Amino acid sequence: MEKYILTFDRGNSSAKIALWNQAGKIACHLRSRSSSGRDECIALIREAASRAEIGSSAYASVVKDGADEAIVEALREASAPGARCIVLNASTPMPMTSVYSTPLTLGADRLAAALGALALYGTGRTLLVVDLGSAITYDIVDAEGRYLGGNIAPGVQARFRSLHEVAPALPLVEAEGDLPLFGYSTETAIRAGVLRGIAAEITGYAAIAGERTLTLLTGGDACFFPAITAGLPDIEIRHNLIHHGLKRLLEYNETL
Repeated sequence: MEKYILTFDRGNSSAKIALWNQAGKIACHLRSRSSSGRDECIALIREAASRAEIGSSAYASVVKDGADEAIVEALREASAPGARCIVLNASTPMPMTSVYSTPLTLGADRLAAALGALALYGTGRTLLVVDLGSAITYDIVDAEGRYLGGNIAPGVQARFRSLHEVAPALPLVEAEGDLPLFGYSTETAIRAGVLRGIAAEITGYAAIAGERTLTLLTGGDACFFPAITAGLPDIEIRHNLIHHGLKRLLEYNETL
């Protein structure tokens, strides 16, 4: 029976699993229903194991709640005997050098997304990875393939919520809906202000990163930006960068 590679991205609000077939393609996506808590993560792993025979696996988590050990143990139990399970952290061997001065505080998701970008696009040009999740992270990989670091900003939903919380007279607006260049109502003014403001933020960082920078948008809220960034040079939507990075991490460690 074919064994599948499992990559596990445990984020702040949800947990995501990708199952990779032997052809190197994602055959199945699974996502937790309501949280990324320990029990839901373990249930997600068991669901994955019920769908496919799992070989090696790789795990990255940004949640610091002491549950990693139980989740990794669940991964090992769900995998074939002797299968490798890699946990991405500051000490994990990886095919990318980093000059980040505080590696112990660097989110595993940021490293994995940078690894994914490097695996897919290689060296020779600067890569700006923009992960639009609970937070928006901006990470730079230089043309030599070195991770230089990046910035962290409030995410799409956090911006809508915070605007409503600090100014209760303003409504809590959803990201989906009409998006004019300039708002013609309070709702569209807020939506355009948040989403087009983020788009301007992205293009501003890309300009600072320099000519020939390739900007890659990923994460759950990247879906709101194709229309805004359409036609702009060197900006691509690239889903599953974290999963690509975790798969590359597994391949690299299997050669050591």
